[in-house]
Amino acid sequence: MGEQLKVQTLYDVAEEDGKNLVWTDVYVSGTEGASGVYATRRMTWTQLLAYVNSNISAIVGSGTLNYVPRFTPDGATIGNSTIQDDGTTIGIGVTPSSIVQMKVSSGLEYAIQGTTNKATGSPNGVLGTATGASDSSYGVVGQSSNTNVLSVGVYGYASATNDNYGLQGVSTGGTLNVGTLGSATGVTGVNVGLYGEASNGSSNFCAKLVDGTEGMGKFLNCYDNNGYAHWADITASDISSFVGLPCEIQLAVSDETTALTTGTGKITFRMPYAMTLTEVRASLTTAQASGGILTVDINKNGSTIFIANWLTIDNGEKTSVTALDQPIINVSSLADDDEITIDIDQIGSGDATGLKILLKGTRA
Repeated sequence: MGEQLKVQTLYDVAEEDGKNLVWTDVYVSGTEGASGVYATRRMTWTQLLAYVNSNISAIVGSGTLNYVPRFTPDGATIGNSTIQDDGTTIGIGVTPSSIVQMKVSSGLEYAIQGTTNKATGSPNGVLGTATGASDSSYGVVGQSSNTNVLSVGVYGYASATNDNYGLQGVSTGGTLNVGTLGSATGVTGVNVGLYGEASNGSSNFCAKLVDGTEGMGKFLNCYDNNGYAHWADITASDISSFVGLPCEIQLAVSDETTALTTGTGKITFRMPYAMTLTEVRASLTTAQASGGILTVDINKNGSTIFIANWLTIDNGEKTSVTALDQPIINVSSLADDDEITIDIDQIGSGDATGLKILLKGTRA
């Protein structure tokens, strides 16, 4: 005979609002004719939560609004984690003020560490993707304000074969697109906006720029006041921008072994560009031992450039830098294609060899 359930109005000392009927025990109370034993099941009024807590190993605890819960050290109690989630922003170790924000305690080597050992496809330790429509969108932004010797916002290091990138930035789209952006404003030590180091292998690039304007013999040219650059050919206007840059012209007036003799026009050449002369030097391979001080004159279009103290090298010396009397330049402006001649006005014992002349100045 199948089981039967009879429910009647139940009054006992435990009834009250909010309680539930719960099976509490089963016991054998008698027999049912020849069919065998039947059982009576008791139900009593009880608080369901209290019953559950007393009969199973319950997980209890409390938390704080917007904190993601975690198991505390005993493994059975819920408490606060360091993660906060208000439905819009997420913070790890800090109350978030942006979409995702994290605060790292001192002593940790990495704020974020991404490691992958995937053998195929595109393994990425950390992948940052930005598709926002605003002017500045960054997949990954690394900032460092530490004043120590070396502080790096984002550091990329790769060592292996084939194609490996310590830091790779690719950007296509709207007004301002930056593949990799590096900025450093530290006050001590070494501050590097973007640092790249490459060694070994057949193709190594510390920095590689491909923008459709690249080509052999081109150089990076800044085309506005914001520091943006692209590959360009050298033009006349670019050359004119070299004005004020330091420049030097050095030439040999004699061979290395033949003793010097006096005379005019020992060598003649024409200026390859305009130059403002700031210093002249002379040097020897073999110094002269004695006699009259070795004296050299430099002429522009047939006239000396000195007003006093021609270019001299003292006896026993190989350079005019240590001469007692330093030359005084009267004509410092040398135009493009000016004719320059070198004269040896005086020699001494006749054993000096290997005269060189150096013209130093700035592009004009």
